[in-house]
Amino acid sequence: MSTGKPTIVILEEAMREGMQIESADIPASEKVRLLDALSRTGLKKIHVGSFVSPKWTPQMAEVEAVIDGFTPAPGVEYTAIVLNPRGAERRAEYAHKLTMPDPTLGRTKIHLCDVFVRRNINRSQQDEIAAVERTVRAAA
Repeated sequence: MSTGKPTIVILEEAMREGMQIESADIPASEKVRLLDALSRTGLKKIHVGSFVSPKWTPQMAEVEAVIDGFTPAPGVEYTAIVLNPRGAERRAEYAHKLTMPDPTLGRTKIHLCDVFVRRNINRSQQDEIAAVERTVRAAA
């Protein structure tokens, strides 16, 4: 039963959004150190990174090493973004450390900035929107 009070969920994005905008190469060990520190702050949801092509998002090249290296904190959900079937395969290998999305929930992601969608997945924002429309039609 709802109390009528709004619920606010804070999803920490520094490990994903914060890292991918950095031009300097940040060693996986430093990313692990930051993730472990974030885990001790009381946050309940943390994105650890993205399973994307390092060609387009170089800072995510070592996402597997970061996941292998960090120590999960009790009560914290850790997630990672995937944008294609290969990313989903890579993420599945880390089900023991990552909270996997409920497969019955339809989810999609649309970047609000054309610059970032081009950097992240080498598409235009319009191409990304068109892909969502095709996915929804196919699922109907």
